[in-house]
Amino acid sequence: MRGQLGTEWARSGEDLTAGARVVLLDSAVIPVDMQAQEIGRPFYWRALPSGKDPAEVTGQLHNFQGVGRRPFSPSHQKAALAGGLLSLSWIRRTRIEGDAWTDGEDVPLGEAFERYRVEIGPEGAPLVTQTVDDATSLTGLDVSALSGSQEIRVAQVSETYGPGIPARLVLTF
Repeated sequence: MRGQLGTEWARSGEDLTAGARVVLLDSAVIPVDMQAQEIGRPFYWRALPSGKDPAEVTGQLHNFQGVGRRPFSPSHQKAALAGGLLSLSWIRRTRIEGDAWTDGEDVPLGEAFERYRVEIGPEGAPLVTQTVDDATSLTGLDVSALSGSQEIRVAQVSETYGPGIPARLVLTF
């Protein structure tokens, strides 16, 4: 299972055993058409098999979080450490026509601006946080005070969603 189209966060990282059950999300799944102001509001939804009486099915409360607006995590994250300075690089991914570009350049941005949140250290209490507007890199970040194994997280930031799921890399300082 490859975790395409921004679903890599849902994978456990372990290989599936032969005969394991999977859920295929394909073009049969239709996104809910919502306005931005409806995201986070409670809605009652009912789903029923064809031919079942709608009166027999109760609604279920659901708040949509707008994950269709969430930026994909960057890929091919690399780090280099030299003399207490850290350089990071990554490749941007996009939700918009990412497989259709042909000019040999980067994929379409698909956002109003390009921005990334870089965090180093424990999740929820990072030791270093940096916001970067550059397309794919951060160079010369002073990390001389860090030691041991630290997780590096890079997340693209969307104007309409905020930070997406970060790409993760562990580096020993």
